[in-house]
Amino acid sequence: MKSFLFIPYVNSPDLLQKAVKSLHFGHHEKYIIFNQSGIEIPSYIIADTPFEIFNQETRISFVAVNNFFRTFAIENGYQFYCYMHADAEILDDSDIRLVAAAKSLNDKWGVILTRYDTLAAFNTLAFMEVGIWGDHLWPKEHMSGYHSDADYYTRVRIAGFNIYQLLNTKINHFGSATIKNSPDEFQHNKEKMPLVTEHMIKKWGLNKELPIGDQLIKLAVHNPIKVLS
Repeated sequence: MKSFLFIPYVNSPDLLQKAVKSLHFGHHEKYIIFNQSGIEIPSYIIADTPFEIFNQETRISFVAVNNFFRTFAIENGYQFYCYMHADAEILDDSDIRLVAAAKSLNDKWGVILTRYDTLAAFNTLAFMEVGIWGDHLWPKEHMSGYHSDADYYTRVRIAGFNIYQLLNTKINHFGSATIKNSPDEFQHNKEKMPLVTEHMIKKWGLNKELPIGDQLIKLAVHNPIKVLS
């Protein structure tokens, strides 16, 4: 089966280096860093690795990045692909086990999670059916991925595709590093996040007083997240 792994990158080269160096190579046909930092990634970060760098001149949203790679997978015949956070670090063989799980499943699967989606596998055929990330009313000015991941995974489950949780994974997550390490990113997210929250509440008919994630889980209660050991 043909696959690739991509890491979207905005800032914090020290964390990107941790992510890159924690991977075990030789399990995908292609490894990609999607660079939208506006500066060149230091060569030492990808030295002695198979990573290629896709440079994006202007900052685009998390939704747009995922739609880019969804299209990339479809147009280039990849059966599945993996997504890794630039602020994640694998401490064991979780990336190897993730690929093995994606290749072994023969049911109607859509996503395999580890420590949530700090490292995850996506089934291209499932994503073709579910459609693009976001929707025509999604606040396009919002850059980060907050709520857009939960929105898409809910759609995956409602469409009848299984989401799996790979157990016994050891992955560090230096959470929200993109926002924490940039005052501009922090301020942008602070200003735009309410637009996404409002959209999610209207779209799914949620109670604004309750956690969005908990309510989304119940929307697809007929298709609960399954586990892989």
